[in-house]
Amino acid sequence: MFLGGGDGSFLIVTNNLLTAMGGALAVGDFNGDANADLAIVNDTAKLHFLLGNGTGAFVIVTNYDRRLLGGAVAIGDINGDGKADVVMATEGSSVSVFAGNGDGTFSLAFDEESGRNFYTDVELADVNGDGRLDIVLCSGGTVSVLLNETLPALGFNLIAEQIRLVWPAWNGFTLESTTNFSTANTWLVVTNQPVLINYQWVLTNSIADAQRYFRLRKP
Repeated sequence: MFLGGGDGSFLIVTNNLLTAMGGALAVGDFNGDANADLAIVNDTAKLHFLLGNGTGAFVIVTNYDRRLLGGAVAIGDINGDGKADVVMATEGSSVSVFAGNGDGTFSLAFDEESGRNFYTDVELADVNGDGRLDIVLCSGGTVSVLLNETLPALGFNLIAEQIRLVWPAWNGFTLESTTNFSTANTWLVVTNQPVLINYQWVLTNSIADAQRYFRLRKP
């Protein structure tokens, strides 16, 4: 790691020997402390997560060994929970999605080996306009797209007589509620306007004394 002096000079502050050959890296915030963290994949497809402390120093917290050839890595919120996820593509034809837990740890959410493609680059972008990040892969002269079909998660917490609902700001989903879960056709669209915060809809709604259920539905 090199810290810039602001005058065109740099100072080496950290050396982390992860590979004898090249690799790829991406920068994000894995634990919500506003410090830059790193995801690094080396030439043997070992994936390293390094947490930064804001001074230019980093600590390796997790290693994943894909036992394949090297590849590329990208960071973004794949599942819409507001936490950084990591996507890794390798020259051994594998694509892996690591869902961030928000504390610097990750869970393997998706893993696929096609056996045909040798991926050299991966990027995240909403290619079909539905608000979800899709996976764009480069293999030689071919570009492939994996469309994100993750269903949105509806999070909530109770505050006195109110419920705070949080869900991804993805297109095409409607928030509905009912007080009678067992009776059909009692779901009504929630008309209260949510607030957009960090690419998520946030809505605080009164629940009074009645038991109430909420769901996201795609009409």
